[in-house]
Amino acid sequence: MNSNKKNHKDLEIQRWVKLEEFYSSYIITSVKLNDGSFHALSRYGDNIWYLPSSMFSAGISKGHRKINFSLVPVVFQEPLRQCLAIYILNGIEGRALPKGNTIQSFFFAIISFLTWLNSRNIKKLNEVTQLTTQQYVQYCKQKKNKNDEFISNYTLLEYFVAVENLHFLSKSLDYPLQHPWPNSSSNYLAGLTGQAAQESRTKIIPDGVLSLLFRSAINWLDQAEEIIEVRSKVESWKKNNRSQHYIQNNLNKEGWTLKKLRKAEQHIQAACICVVLITSGIRVSELLSLENNCAYKTMDENNEPFYWIKGITYKTGTKNCEWLVTRITHRAIAVAEKIALPIQKKLGEKIAELKLKSCNNYLAVDLEEHSKRIFLTVTMQHKNKIDTMSKGGVIHRLNEFASQCGIKWRLSPHQFRRTFAVYAAHSVFGDLRYLRDHFKHWSLDMTALYAMSQHQDAELYDSIGLTALNIKTDIIEASISSHAGDNFLALYAKTLLMNKYKNKGVGLNAISSYKRASNILDKAGKGITGRPDAVLFRKDEEKILHEKINEIRKAFTVKDDNKDYESLLIKLSDTKESTDNFFDNVVVNDENQDIKNNRLELLKMFCNTFDNFIDFSKLEGL
Repeated sequence: MNSNKKNHKDLEIQRWVKLEEFYSSYIITSVKLNDGSFHALSRYGDNIWYLPSSMFSAGISKGHRKINFSLVPVVFQEPLRQCLAIYILNGIEGRALPKGNTIQSFFFAIISFLTWLNSRNIKKLNEVTQLTTQQYVQYCKQKKNKNDEFISNYTLLEYFVAVENLHFLSKSLDYPLQHPWPNSSSNYLAGLTGQAAQESRTKIIPDGVLSLLFRSAINWLDQAEEIIEVRSKVESWKKNNRSQHYIQNNLNKEGWTLKKLRKAEQHIQAACICVVLITSGIRVSELLSLENNCAYKTMDENNEPFYWIKGITYKTGTKNCEWLVTRITHRAIAVAEKIALPIQKKLGEKIAELKLKSCNNYLAVDLEEHSKRIFLTVTMQHKNKIDTMSKGGVIHRLNEFASQCGIKWRLSPHQFRRTFAVYAAHSVFGDLRYLRDHFKHWSLDMTALYAMSQHQDAELYDSIGLTALNIKTDIIEASISSHAGDNFLALYAKTLLMNKYKNKGVGLNAISSYKRASNILDKAGKGITGRPDAVLFRKDEEKILHEKINEIRKAFTVKDDNKDYESLLIKLSDTKESTDNFFDNVVVNDENQDIKNNRLELLKMFCNTFDNFIDFSKLEGL
């Protein structure tokens, strides 16, 4: 069982459930209680299904964990209910079990498709033709967001992937959906192949914006103790049953109002978030996973301090992770803990109250997940409900904080990660301007950082090291995307070579060969997963290309830490003659389906071989 499946600890998973076994009381999701038993969250016949918190990263509220079938056209409610039951319990064959966010994205995206079908008087999935799905593609491309702009390529991708997944999930139904676009792909239809995909990259925060944001955050941290002290007085007055009038009068004497104090607390919390994101490069889900005592310090042999934070990463399953940070990061964490303390106390009281009713109260179990988190929020419109901040809440706080600084740049959490890699890379060369002192440890050799802890964010380090080389962004992304087991030095060597040769003969030949093959696969190779059979080769050009590929594959499999990567790149380049001859003399779309598939498998093998070097699909111009 893979790691993602193992992470669904509180699900009663029954593998490959038959559709006919479903009945209204069948348990779809459950939560594990303190005594080891399970409490059913959702049964098959429920109109609303709740997904357990363990299926999500930190910061997802209960309201965002529900699936409401009343949002689905009536004629499609039962088919979708069956598909979702399979998706949650079994996943899609050949893939890891989906996370909660993936299930939610599928549900809301597929509602759009099913609602559109219903408007066209299509009542069964098997009535959907390829013409129908092409019309849906055009319909989606005309959709606009709340800003009256056409929806993004990535939103289109969500819509189209959902339709593909519905096809896979409906295979066990009486009236399944045929493949919506057998000769195309969701990426291609969404415009996310080649150059179009490169244009959607997350932006780097400009120096002026980052500088102002950082200085403002530090200024708020400097005020934190005073504001926390005022808040403590208010808490004490409330505990002693002082009237609202009494509290407000005393606050006025100190230059405060309750509203002003709440807003100041929010700004301090936002300042802490800014500092942590600016100085760590962690993702928003990782930020929201941070708990009390997550900051710690180590000393090297020269008695030099290293500052760390520990949390959870959700990128490839739920795992412990550590990040090398700065002293100012620890200061922000300490302030965030103080801000969270009274909220944590109230949450603890609520948990204790629930446990008095029942030691196995599932609501208490749900709340305990948040009890030590340092980035909490109190939602007044929901009876002062306490929860971990959501991603949307972080974005709102960040931009509200930026606005009070006079910043008009629209911030998103992931911008901080990309910006961090750039600034940390600059520190290697001693050029980090106003943040230089805070990043002194990033001048260390990357391999030393790896050696310090096994739980570190290696992907982030790779980004930093490659950014430091001033290599073109598309090459960096192509290298990181292909990084699967290579040590940093190997990744470094291949990236340098690609940067050197990309616009020269060797690189141009390799890219041209890959492009011709990948273009065919994008159009006709969807679902091709097998290996080519030499028996089915009909032309010499097929045999020669196959031999060439096998020669290169052998070179890649040589177990040598000092591989000659330049020779490997030259071998890739030397395939151009063979690929040109193949495409000039071989018709891939042969009338014989077996021969056609075999030729597509040959091209798939060809592209996979290239991707052992770097992910060529990420290179600009493809």
